[in-house]
Amino acid sequence: MMKQVTDEELEDSVVRMCAPTLLGVKPANMFTFSGHFSDDEVQAPSANAFEDARVWCRAAGCEEPLSRVCADGCTESWSQPHAADDEHGCTDQRCPCTIAGRRREELGLLVHRLDRELGPYGVRVRVIAWRAFGAIVLAYRPDLLVSHLRDARTTAVLASLGYPVLNSVLPAGVRETSLDALLAHLTQRFAMEKLPHEIGFFLGYPYEDVEGFVRHRGRKFRFCGCWKVYGDPRAAAKLFARYRRCTRRCVRLRRSGSKVVDIAAGCRYRGRGGA
Repeated sequence: MMKQVTDEELEDSVVRMCAPTLLGVKPANMFTFSGHFSDDEVQAPSANAFEDARVWCRAAGCEEPLSRVCADGCTESWSQPHAADDEHGCTDQRCPCTIAGRRREELGLLVHRLDRELGPYGVRVRVIAWRAFGAIVLAYRPDLLVSHLRDARTTAVLASLGYPVLNSVLPAGVRETSLDALLAHLTQRFAMEKLPHEIGFFLGYPYEDVEGFVRHRGRKFRFCGCWKVYGDPRAAAKLFARYRRCTRRCVRLRRSGSKVVDIAAGCRYRGRGGA
């Protein structure tokens, strides 16, 4: 029987892997939520895929078979109307309700709910890629991330990769919309590559470390901790130690019964962060 994804399991992962972001000392953290979420090695998230399947099946007069397929997790064919046809014609397609598809829907709903709960405290959560080995989840603080990405050198690199230009002088709500466009393009990049190198910019890595990693192909680094360092190793070591303190603090709070929302709400983040 397929193991059900739970809120507790997701929250445990966010606390363990995203503590610096929860406490406001890092723009973003990324982690892999283990599980079978795709039949392909690389697949971008499609939040509306399941609902689209319901619409297609309903239009074809076969909503009941879709419901039965969903319950059984079958991989047999299903009916979909011809998109370019006014006539009611159907073609055989692979059932959208495979075990991987059901797990995507399940985790997607939990991530969406957690995102809504954390939003008022300045933290957002989203799935940026589905993989056969797990879902890649990003937790981030929009204000901190916008501030980090507005570096002119970073902007130039992202623009060369097709990212929209982030306008950081706009009002907060509009800035977040602009950031959403960047993250949407990042999702597309994950659909084309296993791990786009520019992800380092979105995780708050210094420009020198991301650029150095790309230029030296991951070799000739000066220090290795949370990532490979090509800039100041002493400053990086202090920063990594701070991240570890964040994780220990959040894990203690979690073990004492705190919810992830309690941790985000109680952090001392006021622009510079604490912990």
